Amino acid sequence: MKEKGTPLVLAVLTALLLLTLLWPKQEPVATVVVAARDLGAGTVLQASDLRTVTVPRAQAPRDAVDDPQDLVGQTLAVVRFQGEPITPRHLGPAVRLQPDEAGIGIRVKADTGLAGLLRPGMRVGVVATLDNPMGDLYAKALITGVRVLYVPPEFQARPYEPITAVADGRSRAPRVTGGTR
Repeated sequence: MKEKGTPLVLAVLTALLLLTLLWPKQEPVATVVVAARDLGAGTVLQASDLRTVTVPRAQAPRDAVDDPQDLVGQTLAVVRFQGEPITPRHLGPAVRLQPDEAGIGIRVKADTGLAGLLRPGMRVGVVATLDNPMGDLYAKALITGVRVLYVPPEFQARPYEPITAVADGRSRAPRVTGGTR
């Protein structure tokens, strides 16, 4: 009798294992506030301008807002189209072009040394760094006197607070040793 029950137990265990492995996993989700319609720069947000959507957590912006009331009364600095998330980095004084200006977006990396230095309203030059097949680098000034319209919060300066962990679990500022001052 013992031998007849063994295949049945193995079949049940195999079925449970397959169900566990093949059962669809519930992906974590997040609630995100998005524009309910196309919104221009300078729009003072009203509840009717906003709605919430549920998206997979991996697709939600890091600084996503989940309650529309947190944004009501705030001013959009940039255009947001229907369905686009609205986050704190999109808020602030409106970015407006003068009649003789054209707007372009330029991605600047923090490793260029400009992180925290750029502010809206500043005049800057744009320099391109080019690499040729021989491995030489060339820099070429493309344009000067460009007005900075918008700097996203993630590119703005943050206070420097060096902290190190020590063996006892407490934190302390690093100690400078050696060298001259």
